[in-house]
Amino acid sequence: HPFKANLSVYWALVTFGGTVTIISMSDILRFRLGNFVAAKYLSFDEVGLFNIASMLAGYFITAVAVPTAVLLPRFSWQCGQGDTDGLRRLFLRSSRLTALVASWLGLMILVGSGPFLRVWLAKRYSLPQLAACDTVVSVLVAIYVVVLSQADAVNLLYSMRRERFIAVVNVDEGVVVLLLSIRLVRWQG
Repeated sequence: HPFKANLSVYWALVTFGGTVTIISMSDILRFRLGNFVAAKYLSFDEVGLFNIASMLAGYFITAVAVPTAVLLPRFSWQCGQGDTDGLRRLFLRSSRLTALVASWLGLMILVGSGPFLRVWLAKRYSLPQLAACDTVVSVLVAIYVVVLSQADAVNLLYSMRRERFIAVVNVDEGVVVLLLSIRLVRWQG
């Protein structure tokens, strides 16, 4: 009967759901807030270029992070079995592969984003504007190579039921991104 559920199970589900909601909201701070800060302080053309750079970096994040999601059930299964040696081996192997893929794709974007932007946007934007957009893409992708190289660690933490730690780190990172975005956009434009 659904109304006679065990309160401890209900509370665990509500707590987990609340924590995951905080993680999702902090991901918005981490990955999307720069667009809003840019919109407040930059011209329409600059906002457009920043959003293009942010969008390209977002595709990079998706290309690397989505395939790592398949590891969460395997990590969880190994945690449930108490197979710490197998878990360690899988984590190290998958982390190396994820770092290799993130580095390879990141390098491809760093090398190819300038020519791609010139072909795509040359009729709308000037070369200095496109160079600035390429710089933003390069900075975002370089940072995300490091972040995405640790994507398997997040899945491992979820499987070990350490989602509160993820929430704290994400909120802290979101606040830092907010403060740096405001500071840098005023200073750098």
